Amino acid sequence: MALCNGGGTQCTAPAACAPGWHMCLGSEYLARGGSTQSLGAYGGWLAACVRNGPDAGLAYLDHACEGCDGGTSGSIMDGTFSCQTGQDLSNQVSDSYLGLVSLAACHRLVTNDPSMAGYWTVTSSNLSYLVLCCR
Repeated sequence: MALCNGGGTQCTAPAACAPGWHMCLGSEYLARGGSTQSLGAYGGWLAACVRNGPDAGLAYLDHACEGCDGGTSGSIMDGTFSCQTGQDLSNQVSDSYLGLVSLAACHRLVTNDPSMAGYWTVTSSNLSYLVLCCR
């Protein structure tokens, strides 16, 4: 994995990966160490989504969100929990598309299930971050 400049939104981030590389899937990130340790890469987009469209509920998807328009829809809690304590750290959001970025702290996503633990967090897919690339 490599953290690459020029990612932009989750929708434009894949173009920042070099030829032969791709934006890391959430499952790739977890399998390559993101489930047990911080990789020191804060703010690298992952191809993973937890809210994929207006008025959608929370569900983990192992691909990038389908949109980055920054539109708003019904308010929802973003489904973020502490790995260490299970404490609900959720924020109320109304963004239509919520993607995942790597992070230096461990969070469980969506349902507070330990199988969803990783050094990542939820954010609006229209924000600008670096990108985590895999090959």
